[in-house]
Amino acid sequence: MVPLGASGQAASHAAAAAATAADEGTYEWVLVGDLRDARGAVEHCDFAPAAFGLALVTGGADGVVRFYRPRNELQCLDWELTNEFEALDPGARVSCLRWRVPTAADELRNGADDDDDKTGPRDKIPQAIAVGFAWSDKSDARVLTFDEGNNRWVGACVFYQDCLPVTDLAWAPNADASPAGAAETIACAVAAEVLVFRVFGLGETGGWMGRNAQEMTVSPGSSEPAYDAKLKSTRSATLSHPRHVTDLDWNMVGTTLATSAADGIVRVWAVNMQTGVWEARAQLVGE
Repeated sequence: MVPLGASGQAASHAAAAAATAADEGTYEWVLVGDLRDARGAVEHCDFAPAAFGLALVTGGADGVVRFYRPRNELQCLDWELTNEFEALDPGARVSCLRWRVPTAADELRNGADDDDDKTGPRDKIPQAIAVGFAWSDKSDARVLTFDEGNNRWVGACVFYQDCLPVTDLAWAPNADASPAGAAETIACAVAAEVLVFRVFGLGETGGWMGRNAQEMTVSPGSSEPAYDAKLKSTRSATLSHPRHVTDLDWNMVGTTLATSAADGIVRVWAVNMQTGVWEARAQLVGE
C-alpha cells in the first residue's frame, strides 16, 4: 500500500509492482491516498467529470466541502487538498453533493463556435457543484462555482431553503444547445418528495463568473450572505412519493428522471411536452 505523500522511490516501486501484477493477472487494489483533513465523518464524495482531470470533492459532518487532486495523476499518487468551501453560518453538515457534468452543448450554447455572434462576450461555463447543507433547525442547497482567476470555489446561489434537509441530488446533463438550454435543472430529494429546480445564469457575463464573497452582502441580523438577485432559480415541479426518497438519477440527456423510494418502487418521470407537467411514466417493482 502507498499512503498519501509517499516518496518518489515508494511511488516508483508501487507502479512497478502494479505493472507486474497486471502482467501476471494478479492485480490487487492498493491504497494510494489517505485523506485525513475532515474533522468528523466523511459522508459524501464525488469524482469530477473527466473534462476537469482527476479530482475529488468530499463533504460530511464538519460542514466543509473539500477538493483534492493527486500530484501524480497518471499513477493516482500523492493526493493533496487543493481547495475548501465552508458555509458562513457555523454548525452545518454537508448532507449531499454532486458535480455538474459538462456536455458538448456547452460551447455551442456559449456561442464559442459562432464567429458571427454579435451579442457580446460570454463567459466560459465554469466548473460547478451543487451542495446541500443542514443545521439543527434549517437546511439549504446551493450552487458553488470555481473562480479560476482567484483559484477558489465561491457561492453562486441558494436555490432551496427549508427545515428539511436535502438528502440526495442529481444535476441533469444539459444537452440543449438552444437559447432555452441556458437554464440548468437540479433535482433534490427531500423526505418523500423530489423537488425539481431550474437555475439560471450559468456562463452568462456578469452572472455567476466573478461572484465572490466580497461582492455578497450580509443582511442585518443574519450571518448568511444575500446572494445577488441576478442569480435566479425557480421550483418547476414537486414529485411526491408514498415514502422517503432514497436515490435519484437522470438519463444521459437530462430529460428523464428515475427515483427510488422506501416503498421498494423505482419511478420514471418525464415532462409532458403538451402540458409542461411532470408525470410518472413507469413504475418498476421487483418480484
